[in-house]
Amino acid sequence: SLYEQALSNLTGPGKIVVAAAGNEGSDFIHAGETVANGVLNETVWLVNDEEFAAAVMWYDAGSQSEFSVGAYNVNGTQLEWLGSVGIPAGQLYAEANGDPTPFVVDGVTRGYIRIDARTTADARNGDGTVTFEVIGDNTTDVSETVWSILSNGSAGRVDTWAVTGSEFLANELGFPNQNEIPGDVAMTVGTPSTALGVVAVGSHVTNSSWTDVDGINRMWQNPGPSGPVVPTLGQRSYFSSRGPTRDGRRSPDITAPGELIFSTLSSHLTEGVGVQRGLILQGGSYAGQQGTSMASPHVAGTVALMLQADSQLDPAAVREILQQTARTDGFTGSVPNDDFGSGKIDALAAVLRTLERCGARCEGGGTGGTTLAESEPNNTAAQAQAFIGSFPFTLNGNAEGADVGDISITFTNGSSDDLEDLFRVTTTTAGLTLTLSGFTSDLDLYLLDGAATTLLAQSNTVNPTETIDDSTLPAGEYLVGVSFFDATGSSPYTLQAASGVSVATDDTPDNGELVLHPVTPNPVRRHAAVEFELAEAAEVRLAVYDVLGREVRLVTDGTRRAGPHAASLQVEGLSPGTYVVRLTAGSLARTQRMVVVR
Repeated sequence: SLYEQALSNLTGPGKIVVAAAGNEGSDFIHAGETVANGVLNETVWLVNDEEFAAAVMWYDAGSQSEFSVGAYNVNGTQLEWLGSVGIPAGQLYAEANGDPTPFVVDGVTRGYIRIDARTTADARNGDGTVTFEVIGDNTTDVSETVWSILSNGSAGRVDTWAVTGSEFLANELGFPNQNEIPGDVAMTVGTPSTALGVVAVGSHVTNSSWTDVDGINRMWQNPGPSGPVVPTLGQRSYFSSRGPTRDGRRSPDITAPGELIFSTLSSHLTEGVGVQRGLILQGGSYAGQQGTSMASPHVAGTVALMLQADSQLDPAAVREILQQTARTDGFTGSVPNDDFGSGKIDALAAVLRTLERCGARCEGGGTGGTTLAESEPNNTAAQAQAFIGSFPFTLNGNAEGADVGDISITFTNGSSDDLEDLFRVTTTTAGLTLTLSGFTSDLDLYLLDGAATTLLAQSNTVNPTETIDDSTLPAGEYLVGVSFFDATGSSPYTLQAASGVSVATDDTPDNGELVLHPVTPNPVRRHAAVEFELAEAAEVRLAVYDVLGREVRLVTDGTRRAGPHAASLQVEGLSPGTYVVRLTAGSLARTQRMVVVR
């Protein structure tokens, strides 16, 4: 449609549209199949609105030559045929002024019929299309009659949708000499998520119980064949619309949590109208809803993070990444399919895959090809540019000797060296190898802990390359510094980093080793546990530092015996963000990264 075309035209590099697939996944609003030559095809049309119902049929161009609306009277458990009205392809069944024509049986008007079959080859796809309408008035209730939609012609594909006020009978009645096309729940994904450039989102179940504002424990229930049922966590939401699209595309593209979702309660909603009291959570600030419109924001948020990593992603690339990283389980089955698309969204995996796919182009945070080290200034701990891509990585930079940063290395001979370029690197495995090459003047390489308080390694030779290689370096966050020794001028360089030594699963310290375990939980809201192990008694200091290297919280300080220890870390008063937990014992030091959230 023009609406779909308009949406697709709004998309492009950096511009993505995400849409809910629809909530008709349990409604029998579609009927379709590939029909045979010379057979009368019939779909029983159940109108549930007393005043108006419409349906639209699409068919392979030239395959169907005649279209009709039929009617049945319900007599007990039997259907009595009342007759039909119809037209050949290419014509309009209506009054001369276009108004619907009365459908009269034995002097009784059953409704008013309009059939528009004039479009035999739509300019947008080349197929034929027909619109069927039944209309009531003050004295005619069209829901009291069982209607049917009929077509015949040659072999081809025919699909019909109940657009409003109706659905199709889901089983065959055994009509003689006719091809019955029963209603089904396939092809129920609707506009706008059917647009070519739009990411279509279905829903799966992630919650079914809550305590309401009155303290009542409640269970969410869905309609079932034998009565209401509590949905199983992880299953496709019963209402989530199913594919494929009529042109054969799998749909939805992916599913996300959409049943049951609790979010902030708008003060503009009226209890009993905008929200039911039983769906308001205890405390009165949150309320529950369900639907693919609750699922699509999860995907939109994920896509926003993907665009933050690579601002040039287009709809095809987004769809590809979501498909590659989607989770599968016993509910999704083999994917892709028309229930879950490619599976269930995995936000973290999608963002990491974006970074991996983008590679060096995204090392500047998606700045359209500007390499990470070219963005100045980046010569202080606060300005250290975080590399968030996957290892190994290579970046091209230019060190400027005029830059004077806040980190200076002082050597035993009294000389010092400022770090002109700084990069914050996070490793998830042990070991880190850094290689600085391609420079035209004397550049040096340094490795510091994430709090910028300890120099861990250095390479300040006059060789053509500077290299730091530490296979025992624990996983964590570090600062990598590049220094221009001559203090004036500038020099291009290439910095390469690799990581990937497996982290040992046994944290028991060897003789003389210091172990700092990861903070739990992480992220931290109120307090966390910090565990560490000493091989021998030592003076211990455990503290928290911000990204500027400032100590913001002292956890413990004093002499501790050999063996395991645990400390409680309170984060009240700390702003949300990333911090470094640093443990020192004698000449040894270990760090772990911690994220504070609210």
